Amino acid sequence: MTLTAARETKRSIDNGVVSSTPKKHATAIYGGSLLNRLTSDGHVQPGADTASTTFGGVAVRDAAAADTYMDIYTKGTFEFTFGAGSLTEASIGVVVYVNGEDTVDVAGTTTNDIACGVIREVVSATKCRVAIDGYVK
Repeated sequence: MTLTAARETKRSIDNGVVSSTPKKHATAIYGGSLLNRLTSDGHVQPGADTASTTFGGVAVRDAAAADTYMDIYTKGTFEFTFGAGSLTEASIGVVVYVNGEDTVDVAGTTTNDIACGVIREVVSATKCRVAIDGYVK
């Protein structure tokens, strides 16, 4: 049906669903870090362009090396450094890939192309906000 006046659209704002997940043993992880999930055992570790991993989410808070579980965000939009040159408004909607604990890049600039989300906002030439919904494995 065609609208003839403004309507109130009901929506919910979700800063990310929190899930508890096992983490790689003897590894400290900082809050806000991109995470990789090891395909061999499902544990998360700090984000990197690493073979045999998938995207594991974003760390809610620090986890000490002795911790066996940690809380992760599986949905939400987060700000990261963009390492592949200069962002422009044309970058919105582009899929990005894990290239470090706080860095994302475009395909072709990473070796393993571990997709972690879509650029939703350009903050500066080197910072973007990335929606991770649907990318956490």
